[in-house]
Amino acid sequence: MDSTDLWFTLYDDLNGDLRGLDADISVDFQNRTVDVGNIAACDPRTFAAVSLLRSIVKKFQDEIDQDAADKAAFDAFHEANASCEAWKGDESALGPYDEVIVGEFRHQLWDFFTVSGYGLLSEASILPDVDFGPGSSPGAGDTSFLVKLGHSPLTAASQLPITLFDGWVRDNPHRVDAEISRTYSMGNPVVVEAVKITPVPKTAKISRLVKPEPSLNMMFQKGVAAVLRRRLRTHFGINLEDQPEVNRRLAQQGSRDGMYGTLDLKAASDYISVRMLKKFLPRDAFNWLYALRSAKASTPEGVVELHMMCTMGNDFCFPLQTILFACAVRAVYRSLGLPIRDRKVITSLREAPDGKLDLHREQVDPNWTVFGDDIIVRREAFEPLCRLLRYLGGRPNTDKSFNEGPFRESCGADYLNGTNVRGVYCTTLKTMQDRYSLINSLTDWSARTLIRLPRTMALLLSSVARVEVPPWEQPDSGIRMPLICISTPDVYRCYKHSDNSRPDYWGSYLYKRYVPRNEGRDVGYYGDEPEHPEARRFPQTYWNASAVFLAALKGSLRGGRCVCRLYETPYRKRLGVAPCWDYAVPGTVTSQYWRQWLAVATGYFSRS
Repeated sequence: MDSTDLWFTLYDDLNGDLRGLDADISVDFQNRTVDVGNIAACDPRTFAAVSLLRSIVKKFQDEIDQDAADKAAFDAFHEANASCEAWKGDESALGPYDEVIVGEFRHQLWDFFTVSGYGLLSEASILPDVDFGPGSSPGAGDTSFLVKLGHSPLTAASQLPITLFDGWVRDNPHRVDAEISRTYSMGNPVVVEAVKITPVPKTAKISRLVKPEPSLNMMFQKGVAAVLRRRLRTHFGINLEDQPEVNRRLAQQGSRDGMYGTLDLKAASDYISVRMLKKFLPRDAFNWLYALRSAKASTPEGVVELHMMCTMGNDFCFPLQTILFACAVRAVYRSLGLPIRDRKVITSLREAPDGKLDLHREQVDPNWTVFGDDIIVRREAFEPLCRLLRYLGGRPNTDKSFNEGPFRESCGADYLNGTNVRGVYCTTLKTMQDRYSLINSLTDWSARTLIRLPRTMALLLSSVARVEVPPWEQPDSGIRMPLICISTPDVYRCYKHSDNSRPDYWGSYLYKRYVPRNEGRDVGYYGDEPEHPEARRFPQTYWNASAVFLAALKGSLRGGRCVCRLYETPYRKRLGVAPCWDYAVPGTVTSQYWRQWLAVATGYFSRS
């Protein structure tokens, strides 16, 4: 069964499974909409069923009109770019006291970008963290650090990144040697006027636009982003590595007691105007951000000048919008006289039961939080914040922002009266690994909501080979199942000791799993061996010893091979070893609902 036929049958079976709830649910599959009666009166299980029917179709890509989705994305992009060009600060969006909030917003930005009287961004602060990044770059043969540094042409949007790169190279003799070899083969760095914007899948109705940055621009954007991320931790207590979990906790509390509202913005990064930032940012900070961005982009309508500060693909885009919205929140709090409690960890010595003193760490959650454009604030600050964001050029998304009622949404979690009612997204069913991921996600969803999907799961299980893996394995490696459900000879327990030449697996479970295949290139030179397999695969491979040495120091080489990022991931079966099969990794859905997960998974996968 191909992916489209499977998809239509799956949705019919899913709709049939959820009809058993006897809820007032109406489904319009053609327009991908699901309606329910009075949401406020819904119980969590009914709302979770509605969420699943909505989410399962939202991002499915196998049978959409891709041209229409791409056109919608470019239309939205041009609209945002025109809005940024026209930004003047519409004071009609402000209330009678909001000019105080605007002034406080400017003050918050100044405090953030000024450290002990000096500017936060400087060449000295940026250079320690420069990197090329894992994405594609114009002219680069692949995405690896080694190829970008030593085996590809270098590009920049202006002369400044090239000048900064020359200074970075001169700081280390190995960099000098690597650049001499690269220049001899590829030429000097060049300035490119514009880089093509590429649409990538987002939802069924609209794509997401990504613009690969010129390699040297990306290199120094990574340095700027690292500085901004550290400052977010020290100044606001916002750690972008684990901030989504803080957002989810506050969203859950807001859905219970109404203390917090959740705010989301439409295309937040696209509406950050250069004109707006020039007005509010300290001049030195603005100059650095402006100089390292790309000023133009290539679209189907031709080359356009970018009036937004950064597009998706710019590495400092996400921390910058987090900074702007965090400063906006604090400006509103201070102007309204609300207390500000940042996230922090309190360390103290406490007496243990045995009489010894132990170091005790207690994490204190904030009373506001920002992660990109996911914003959570006190209920009374919600409307003033919306007015400030509209004045700054942002567009609050009324469909995904909540300040009334029992529902809140933030960072991939939806809460109704404190219960997570988030659905499951399915983007494609073309490969067996895509179907494994959906099977595992639906099993977790059933364990969380206690809603069984027997017809849906039976259909999906019939479309894949039964590859049995432990509950803690990757979702695309096979079917996660309890030990009691194992029924294939591919899983067995090792009862014999191995000899000294092999690892000893005695007592462990051995099983087969699917793993992504790493495609890489050997770092050797085969100019004198034209028949070597690597020489045939990479006829232009050459030896840049200093670039190889720098890549090895960075840790980007594995087994003498340069591993690069893949956008179409091939899979292969490999042996897996499980010292303990029925184990739930802390913090996952499986661990939170372990007993429920065991019961649900046993019902789905048992062959008895």
